[in-house]
Amino acid sequence: MEPHDVLTSSFVRPAILFAFRAFCFVWQLSGVIAILSTETSDRDVHIAITLSFLSDLFNCVYFGGLVISSLWYAKHILRAMNDHPDLSSFDTYSGPSSQTPHSQRVQGQSSQGLLTRVWRITKSHVSRGFTRAQVDSLTWGQKLAWVGSEVLTTTAFVVTLVYWIFIGPKSESAHGYNSLHMHAFNMVTVMVEFILSRWKFITFHVVFVIGITVLYMSIMLIHYARTGYFVYDMLNWKQHSVSAPILWIGLFVAVPLIFLLFVQIAKLRDHIGEKCAESSGETEVMLE
Repeated sequence: MEPHDVLTSSFVRPAILFAFRAFCFVWQLSGVIAILSTETSDRDVHIAITLSFLSDLFNCVYFGGLVISSLWYAKHILRAMNDHPDLSSFDTYSGPSSQTPHSQRVQGQSSQGLLTRVWRITKSHVSRGFTRAQVDSLTWGQKLAWVGSEVLTTTAFVVTLVYWIFIGPKSESAHGYNSLHMHAFNMVTVMVEFILSRWKFITFHVVFVIGITVLYMSIMLIHYARTGYFVYDMLNWKQHSVSAPILWIGLFVAVPLIFLLFVQIAKLRDHIGEKCAESSGETEVMLE
């Protein structure tokens, strides 16, 4: 993973990816605020709201971190483009190989507004801009976001799948806003982020996904030990002596397998992205 991979997509312009992440951040933040303003004395509803709050808070921090990272590193790109006018040539994807005289390119760019220049920045410009600025390693925040993207993608898929198979059909509130927000809308935004982003899914990182699964299950067991009540009744082995143990074991097996599936899907996504870049004539020229 390189820093420019965090901010770019193989399918859309960096500006579109940034706008999508900013929208997700604002939307998740509004969900967190709405949950904080909700009051209820019903135990079941309170637990559901707590889980929804934790999910929205995690998503909010994730997308917010990406937005801040994009704004923070944008200065490196713009500074590199100011120091090296060849990076500002938007009349071609391959920058220096353009047949347009350098003086004409610079003169043409001087009349463009900042928003226009930002909109027309491509993946190649970001890559070369980072190279010129000597930004060649991920920050600790970006590394956390990298792992967070892998965990978020896997858990969102698993939670949505389990909910609509085992809980949704029996729940009267399954099609309410809070339920759809947590078990449907979040899944959509996470999958769009997965498709548009260039996060690399590393097989070794399955340990983080397993760790989050163990932590989540441990919290539910602690809650059960203190209250005698399971967050999800289907996991209560006293009431479901056969299906509950199978489901517990199944979750610990399914979560790593689903993550490994996303590892392969990510490779396919990147392969398709490379083909799209080749067909459009965009190349990542790295200047020394």
